[in-house]
Amino acid sequence: MSTGRVIGIVGAGGYAREVAPIIKMKNEEKNLFFIIKDKSNELVNGLQVLSESEFFELSAEKYFNVAVADSNLRKRLLIYFMQTDASLFRLLIKPQSSWIKSLLVRELLFHRW
Repeated sequence: MSTGRVIGIVGAGGYAREVAPIIKMKNEEKNLFFIIKDKSNELVNGLQVLSESEFFELSAEKYFNVAVADSNLRKRLLIYFMQTDASLFRLLIKPQSSWIKSLLVRELLFHRW
């Protein structure tokens, strides 16, 4: 299917759908997929969904990011994927704009009238 570098976002729910545009924006990634346990043959937010086995069978340099909200499941998935030939894709975000926004909200919330 794909050669070169591919990034799989583990999960396809709400959290994964929030992570995908950030990865696209920061890395201009062309080979970006959602990964779920069993393939559903569909697109989610314009990205192809692969099963875990399809992802691991790719002849490419594989990276993954676990984007699952449930912390226990996220930990289990991280351990599982770290035991494969895929590498963890670290997503670093500089939250300047949201930080300023939260400061403004905090000032309003804690302001004594």
